[in-house]
Amino acid sequence: MKRALVLVAIVAAGTVAMVAAQQPAAQQPAGGQAPAGRGAGTPAPINLQLEKVRTNLYQLPIFNQSNAPGATTTIFVSENNGVILVDTKNPGSGKAIIEGVRKITDKPITTIINTHVHADHLGGNLEFDPKVEIVVQENTPGYMKGLAQYKDGANADRIPKRTFKDKLTLFTGPDAIDLYYFGPAHTGGDALVVFRNLRVMATGDMTAATGTPVMDLANGGSALQWGQTIAKAAAGIKGVDLITRGHTSQTCDWACFVEYGQFMTAYADAARAAHKAGKTIEQATEEIPGAMGPKWKDYFAGLSGRNPGTKANVTAFYEELNRK
Repeated sequence: MKRALVLVAIVAAGTVAMVAAQQPAAQQPAGGQAPAGRGAGTPAPINLQLEKVRTNLYQLPIFNQSNAPGATTTIFVSENNGVILVDTKNPGSGKAIIEGVRKITDKPITTIINTHVHADHLGGNLEFDPKVEIVVQENTPGYMKGLAQYKDGANADRIPKRTFKDKLTLFTGPDAIDLYYFGPAHTGGDALVVFRNLRVMATGDMTAATGTPVMDLANGGSALQWGQTIAKAAAGIKGVDLITRGHTSQTCDWACFVEYGQFMTAYADAARAAHKAGKTIEQATEEIPGAMGPKWKDYFAGLSGRNPGTKANVTAFYEELNRK
């Protein structure tokens, strides 16, 4: 798989384990509680590595440490509309993100775009000025009410008010950002964020990294539709030649995004075949990687710490198939 730009390969091995308590046992997606830090004392300071992607576009990727700050944050320094952030990591990460921004600009942070509901992508929201506008896909605010930060009506005034259904364009000219939603995948509110004039798209966890994904059916995601959703996005979005991903600092080209959709379609087809043949979850878990062939071996080798094997995935596939 060709990559247009390789920065540093860092995998989010610890993220799922930190937040599993709030999520369905079958998948344990990266949402929910903040990391506990180091014992009962003061958590170690979070030091984030700022990486330049293109002119005025940077990322603060996740990395594996005991207080791992959460998913990749993208920073866009616009010409006329301040600084726009995509995703704000786990709770407690806001200060480190602001420090990262201040290394490159004195412009104010004006806008946050959250790609989806998980706390490792929006947990830092509450640490920013309430005047900062937060934008999400219209399904996401409902899912947010189940997170620790917002449960039982907590911080209800900070749940995003600005939402979009299928497409929304923020700003104009060189600052234009297009937001898209094409259907369920990782969750039921996955937003794709296109920096139009830079030809870059932030995919969040729709393509988190090369590997088997976390499938959050409880928050509207769909294991079976994931590949179709990416295919719709690939047909509907033009002018992108580089993507950034939710759980690695490796950027890759447009073909990488398309290929991930093809993998998810093949994965769903293999699960359907196993289910139809009466295979148990354990049998399907063992057999599917080999049945799919060598083309996809890197996907089953990658992210083994984030999502061990394929059992969680097969469980999600079977849950959806059993609903039919």
